[in-house]
Amino acid sequence: MGVDARSLHTAGQLTSQYVDDTVRAVEEAVVLACSRGPLLSYPVMDTSITLMELNIPRIAPISVVTACAVECTAKVLSAAGARLMEPVMDLEVIVPEEQLGAVLSDLSGHRRGIIREIQSRQDSRVVLASSPLQTLKGYSTALRTATSGAASFTMQFSHYAPVPQHLHDTTVQSIRGF
Repeated sequence: MGVDARSLHTAGQLTSQYVDDTVRAVEEAVVLACSRGPLLSYPVMDTSITLMELNIPRIAPISVVTACAVECTAKVLSAAGARLMEPVMDLEVIVPEEQLGAVLSDLSGHRRGIIREIQSRQDSRVVLASSPLQTLKGYSTALRTATSGAASFTMQFSHYAPVPQHLHDTTVQSIRGF
């Protein structure tokens, strides 16, 4: 996030120190507004904000400039249509060949998983996939049950991705509680 001060326009007789202080106050206000985003107060991520113009007809206290910038940023973020993001995990599942179908079906069907590759390793198959962390709750138990304890998996964080539209509203409602 940043403020582009090169395109800053001021009205009236303002000192360069006041302009610098004002730009710094606006930058801090934008960061503050983005720390509590419009959707469930979660931080806003991967967003660039550019100040195109700043008109201050008279010298306003820096605290007023900061408060106005926070409110303006919050309104812009709200109007932009924020999306809830979820962590996505990379998975490596080692499974015997005869139980591969059950594992693939579970990953792609119940866990919104994306199968990237299936490799051979000795007498087993290695499934490389990614899946939202939320869907992996209880996966260890389900995997052991489906394969009679013959399969194992590891996972690590990959990235954040938008929650699919068909789940977005119900997820927000369940977090809010209403």
